[in-house]
Amino acid sequence: MELPPDHQQPPERNELTTGQKIGHFLAGLFGIWFADFLIVAIVGGLSSIGDYAILFFAGSAFMLLFNIAIIVRLYKGLYRFIAIGMIAGLILPALAFGACYMALSTMRFE
Repeated sequence: MELPPDHQQPPERNELTTGQKIGHFLAGLFGIWFADFLIVAIVGGLSSIGDYAILFFAGSAFMLLFNIAIIVRLYKGLYRFIAIGMIAGLILPALAFGACYMALSTMRFE
């Protein structure tokens, strides 16, 4: 038995459109840098309080745990593409650095 058109339930929103997926990916790709910048700014502001090396390692450990926790939390839900963008935002700079290092290490400057 079907309900009249004005009493039907809206369809479940389990799928994202392509535009939403791209938007989520870009938000993760650039959002990771914004979040990490805030953590570095907070740790940098605290550097005048005590030993900078301890604050550096504590801030780095917190940043690593924060990134892992956010990626795991987002990947389980509807925001999977934000997590994928965050992973890409962490891996792409390392790949670019490695490519530049390999290209420049074979050059001989004399």
